[in-house]
Amino acid sequence: MNSRDGNKSLLLTFTLLSVSFLVFLLSSFSLNVYPIILLVIIEIGYILAIVDGIKSNDRSVRFFSIVVNSILLLGTAFIIFLLLIPNGVSEH
Repeated sequence: MNSRDGNKSLLLTFTLLSVSFLVFLLSSFSLNVYPIILLVIIEIGYILAIVDGIKSNDRSVRFFSIVVNSILLLGTAFIIFLLLIPNGVSEH
């Protein structure tokens, strides 16, 4: 693998981070299910970025990919959980 593969993983990470901020800010805490679906798709993207970063031969890219994507994955999962709570409460 060359350095372009590592750059692809980093580019995917920063793109997903930007999109997740955009989805979170534009959802304006409505009780729609669409922001939740988009955040789940972004979670899958973080998993793909971790796998892509692990395949890199560059040690710093591998470390950065594992640490940052794991933190972002947990943060996005927490936001999804917080968005699911009002949806569950409004169902009753």
